[in-house]
Amino acid sequence: MKAVITRNSKQKSALLKLIKQGTLDHPTADEVYQAMRKVCPSISMGTVYRNLNYLASTGEILKLEGTESADRFDHNTFPHGHMKCAKCGKVHDVMIEKHTAAIKDDLERQGFRISSINVVVRGTCPACS
Repeated sequence: MKAVITRNSKQKSALLKLIKQGTLDHPTADEVYQAMRKVCPSISMGTVYRNLNYLASTGEILKLEGTESADRFDHNTFPHGHMKCAKCGKVHDVMIEKHTAAIKDDLERQGFRISSINVVVRGTCPACS
């Protein structure tokens, strides 16, 4: 098995700070890239992708797959679900902890080993209803 060596670069630190601020609401990698260019003009899209995926793999941020064609990222690492509005396209945090715990328990009783659960509900948000 090949060891992965990661370094704590200024760009990675700035990217994590940007995500953890929460000012970007469930951003795509492209939205993070656009915001990062204001802080680090020379940053490349590849660096943004690589660091977002690394931070997600270490649990420092969440990677939301299945919200649309582009993955989104979340600064909130507490177990929670997401609701994607069909009208405005915004992704909202929703608390469904007891339901995800029940899903995990059901699947584990069937012999599955669960590493994470990502629930994405689609519908219309209160502002668009």
